[in-house]
Parts: sequence; C-alpha cells; structure tokens
Amino acid sequence: MSKQKLVIYGAGETGTLLAFEQSRGRYLQNYEIVGYIDDIITGNVEGLPVLGDRDSLPELRKKGIDNLVITMLEKPMPRLRECKRLEL
Repeated sequence: MSKQKLVIYGAGETGTLLAFEQSRGRYLQNYEIVGYIDDIITGNVEGLPVLGDRDSLPELRKKGIDNLVITMLEKPMPRLRECKRLEL
C-alpha cells in the first residue's frame, strides 16, 4: 500500500519533532512527510524542504498532497479556516 503524502504546517520545534518521531516509526506510519509550509522559515529543515508559506497552500492539491498537520501554535484559527476552505 502506498503512503499518503503529508505536509506539516510549521517548521518550528513542534513540526520538526513530529517529523523526527514519524521517521523513527512512532506516528503517522501511513504517511510520507514531503515537507513543511512555514510563514517565516525557508530552505530545508532537518532534511525536509520548506515548500513555501501560507500563499503556497493552494498548490499542495496540485502536487497531490491531500493531508496537512498544523503544528503552529500561534494564531491557529485563521490557519485552520484557510486550510478548511482549501479542503486540506
């Protein structure tokens, strides 16, 4: 069975911890984490690319990514509303 693609919204401490634990086989084993979305951090974080910022969310669907985990603790409601609107 192929794994579903997943993006982590937030490349800070919580997001990188989730990716680390997933790589160790602890969580989200039916998913392949393909990168992060972050409004501040760019480049690569712990070996995973930052795919863009909040403006990049609509592009995720075009790339076949249907799953998103929000790990940003600051102002989560606007981010949740935007993700819901995009059906992620």
